[in-house]
Amino acid sequence: MERFVAGRRDPPAGPLKAYLQPLPFTALEEYMEELTEPGEVVLTPFVQSDSAARAAAAHGRRAICVHSNPLCTLLTRFQLSPPSAELLDRLHAAVATSPHMGLTLRQHLLDLYRGRCPDCGWNLSAELFIWEREPRKLLSRRYRCESCGSAGDAPADEADQQIAAAYPARALSYWRALHRLTRREDPAYERFQELLELYTPRNLYALFELTRRLEAFAERNPQPEAQDLWRAILLYCLDAGAGLDSPERARRTTRPAMPARFLERNIWLVFEEACEWVRRLIETRRPLTIATQWQTPLPPITVTTAAVGQLRKALPANSVHLILTAPPSPEPSFWIMSFLWTAWLWGRPQAEPLEPWLAHHLTDWDWYAEVFQRTLRTLAHLLTSEGHIVLILRSEQERWIEALLTAVGMAGLDIAGFACQPAEPLDGGPPAAEYRLVLRPGPRQMRLTLSLPETPEGLAAGLRHIGRQAVQEVLTLRAEPTPGLYLHAAAYRRLAEAFPWSTAGRTPLPAPLFYFITDHIWEDIAGAEDIFPMESDGEPPAARPPEPGLRPLFWWQAGLETSLRQLPLTDRIERFVRDWLAREGPAPALALCRAVYEQFPGFATPPQEAIAACLASYGRPYSDNLWQLRPEDAQSRRQAECLELADAVRDIGARMGMQVIRPDAPAGQELGLLPYDALWAGERVWLFRVAADTALEHLRPPAPLLANSPLLFLVIPGGRAALVLYRRRTCPLWNRAVGRYGWRLVKFRLMRRLAGEMPREADELLKMLALDPIVVQDEAQARLL
Repeated sequence: MERFVAGRRDPPAGPLKAYLQPLPFTALEEYMEELTEPGEVVLTPFVQSDSAARAAAAHGRRAICVHSNPLCTLLTRFQLSPPSAELLDRLHAAVATSPHMGLTLRQHLLDLYRGRCPDCGWNLSAELFIWEREPRKLLSRRYRCESCGSAGDAPADEADQQIAAAYPARALSYWRALHRLTRREDPAYERFQELLELYTPRNLYALFELTRRLEAFAERNPQPEAQDLWRAILLYCLDAGAGLDSPERARRTTRPAMPARFLERNIWLVFEEACEWVRRLIETRRPLTIATQWQTPLPPITVTTAAVGQLRKALPANSVHLILTAPPSPEPSFWIMSFLWTAWLWGRPQAEPLEPWLAHHLTDWDWYAEVFQRTLRTLAHLLTSEGHIVLILRSEQERWIEALLTAVGMAGLDIAGFACQPAEPLDGGPPAAEYRLVLRPGPRQMRLTLSLPETPEGLAAGLRHIGRQAVQEVLTLRAEPTPGLYLHAAAYRRLAEAFPWSTAGRTPLPAPLFYFITDHIWEDIAGAEDIFPMESDGEPPAARPPEPGLRPLFWWQAGLETSLRQLPLTDRIERFVRDWLAREGPAPALALCRAVYEQFPGFATPPQEAIAACLASYGRPYSDNLWQLRPEDAQSRRQAECLELADAVRDIGARMGMQVIRPDAPAGQELGLLPYDALWAGERVWLFRVAADTALEHLRPPAPLLANSPLLFLVIPGGRAALVLYRRRTCPLWNRAVGRYGWRLVKFRLMRRLAGEMPREADELLKMLALDPIVVQDEAQARLL
């Protein structure tokens, strides 16, 4: 399965949304249908949501969902079997109306964040406060006034400062929370203290009071449904109530720490938000019956907390047909905060399996690769002889895929399929990528392992050879400047397949194996003269990056532009989409995506944005997400239209008194020009290409004989606007041709109009040619025109 299997990820919601990667449901369905039969067992060893179990249930497979982190299995159980609306209402009412110092708990917690509307003076409870970490200072509050309707941020006033100061650091609530979690003789005692300081004293007080009421409700309602309900709601509040989010962007941190400016949320409003999240689950999720303990025979769905190592005791060897999962998060912050929240929700003993992560403030990739290769060996032991392991992940870090493929190589698994593509950044974050990795146990099928000397120098030379060879193959395959993530992934796939791992294990190295690899695999590329980075405009970057990765740069190889025997990848995709719509439409957009991924597998996988731009340029909606080819883009009709427009362009030149040279005339052939459809010779040369698509071949540079800066025009249908914009952002060679050689883009309809509105002189014609641009003109697109 070298093709990319697409799947839409639902926007993250609920607790732990900053950390988890729910698997895309449609991708799970496709893998299950292709790799398993009804009744077979699908294992998700690092479960993060209910999507895998629901996909298995929908297709008659048996699902086993486990995770060593009890928070993940709690959320999975909760999503698979939401509580009743009646139970949620009783919990909300019990907590909201519980008495506290002559008030209800609801009013008491709202009063912790009270203030006045800066516009009308109405008493209100702030939604959140914005703090400065060093020195600790209250800056502003975010509010919404029910009286006058105003909302926004207002500077913190004296009253805000006084209320916040009423909750000093390490007050009674801090010690009560610490006592709930641990005792002084605990080796992790100081670490618990540090983690509690990630909460403001006010929020820690509010969370402790909320916990008391939720536990009182749980004592009156001992059924499992109620136990999962109060813990899920409290987990939501513990997560959102920590001071880990900044006002500028969503939480992204490799270690638990307050940002320079952090948010203090109103805990009661967070509790209300948590209840609304549960209510949406109740309304949208069909409850399924699940088992929470191992049973024989296996029930349709089992969800339980277990480490991968424990699965060898719980499941027989060769009993699992498909392992389908996202790899465990490499970020220590997720595991360290899970350690705290698990102890808060269940008690200190239940958090013990997560304790090893406390030793890691930052990600140790060598350790992660070593642990994950042992995990892969255990999982492979559970698979049937025809089974597969499918890893689905979205990553903003090159190191994650490096560590995973290093683990695959060390574990000796065969890579049956690997594909990747760029992904949209989340909340303005860094560039990301989607990866699909299909593994099989047993001997590797695809390549010969390199034979290298058992010396550090020999292994380093092998790594450089692997990196260079993989990059050259991908650049030749795609035939266009390529985003670094494809080259990066290709090199590490080749590494997993061809590197002599047993030799490396016996050789004394100057650094841990993972870091030794990263030090050398790109060495030839970073210093090469024939492989170089480019910006989207075709120019070199201001500072040369040390290696290809997920950065928004392209890489290219000198000489390929003139020696390639095939069309650039984007041109091939455009033609394939046009022909597929003509042949298959009306058809769903998802069917088109699958067809494109089937046609362009592996490292030829295009970004979803490229498919969407082609669909917008050639397709039109039919009904209910069905698309068909635009009637005007039928091949015979477009060919006739191109011939008609070429005649019209030649007629315009003749009426303006230009010398018109037809492409089949001897004079035109003697000039040695690139192919053209109309050429006017006057004070300057005007050259026109009429084309139905946006292929790069239409924008070849003019011949050296045209030294007087000819005016170059590409006449294309106006419906190609989406593709023009896409190429503007992502095709350096096409962009460079437009910018460097001065090609102007003209719509079909504008040329038709000019044929009826005879311009009097060349300057007037140039102005008229710019009246109807192919894309909306702005500073970045001005030179297109």
